[in-house]
Amino acid sequence: AWYSRLAIALGEHAPMNVADTSFPVTFLAGRQDAVTASEDIQAVAGMIRGAQVRILPSASHLLPLQYPTLMLLELRKLAQRSDLV
Repeated sequence: AWYSRLAIALGEHAPMNVADTSFPVTFLAGRQDAVTASEDIQAVAGMIRGAQVRILPSASHLLPLQYPTLMLLELRKLAQRSDLV
């Protein structure tokens, strides 16, 4: 019940302006995600200069649980693109 209320509230939230983002960003999305459409992820990524996007055809909203090794790999790549390493 709490999750459905959260999802509804998020849907009513005004979109954020992410165009001025000045740090590395990587989006991972599942094509089978019933909560967040991969097309929406791609649209937001298109607003951020240098953003990277990876869409996984068989992944859902639980992508971190489905692909933990991939998540770790992508986090390491993101760290390499930033000044964290």
